[in-house]
Amino acid sequence: MNTPACTSRPTCDCDSRFLLPVGLLATDDAPALSACLRCGTLHSPETLTPSASAWLARWPRLLATPDGDFACLPAAVRCTNLRELETIRAAAWNAQRHLPRGRRLNRAGWPATPPPASLPSSLSHYRLLWEAAAFTPATDLDTLLFWALPAHTLVSPLALNALIQRRDLRSLLHGLAYSPVLHRRTVLCALAHEDSSLVPLLRPHLQAWLNNHDRAPDSPQKRALSPEAELCRARLHLWQLTHTFAQPTPPPEAHATHEAPLSAAA
Repeated sequence: MNTPACTSRPTCDCDSRFLLPVGLLATDDAPALSACLRCGTLHSPETLTPSASAWLARWPRLLATPDGDFACLPAAVRCTNLRELETIRAAAWNAQRHLPRGRRLNRAGWPATPPPASLPSSLSHYRLLWEAAAFTPATDLDTLLFWALPAHTLVSPLALNALIQRRDLRSLLHGLAYSPVLHRRTVLCALAHEDSSLVPLLRPHLQAWLNNHDRAPDSPQKRALSPEAELCRARLHLWQLTHTFAQPTPPPEAHATHEAPLSAAA
């Protein structure tokens, strides 16, 4: 693949609506690069070496939605006009909307090689994302649970996707629901948010999490988790209104595995 041109600011002649985030949605702490889906130009606030530019160009392009969700396009996808862009957007969203976000990234692909040493420190979050892309169901459980917390915005979808595929998912959910570590229970809510098809399986564990949360004495930690609890409560109420809970489907089998280079923080 030819290395695309890289500029410090958008200078290609294409309509700005062709510019899409590369690899991740921007946050205050993790600015995202953008790339033109028409000509392939990579736009970076930093001056990049050819090796760094080529590595970053292999990340998928993200089609963001107003509510913060996204669909992923492989790096090689191109379009020639805005009508074609909208067709691509609709097709990608229809195909991916029911998939966990981590699985969308997995299917779109990412660089096969580690980031080059010349990757600017201001873009080090791409290094973290690349390490998290190696998460599998066999990755150390404590590592997955740590990075699955919603506070880890970039890495959480990849950790949650690995948890969803674990063969011991049922027993894991039970353990999380009754864990004395309060923040670990938020992983239950994160799993329900990540893959709504799991809600029937998660329902008793989510209810147990809510019961434990409601009974816990007031504390800064409990107050910090209250938004997650209310999201959990609202999700359960919505499912009770719109679905008849059937017998849960067994969790998917784990796939080929290898250890991730990330380690859980103490």
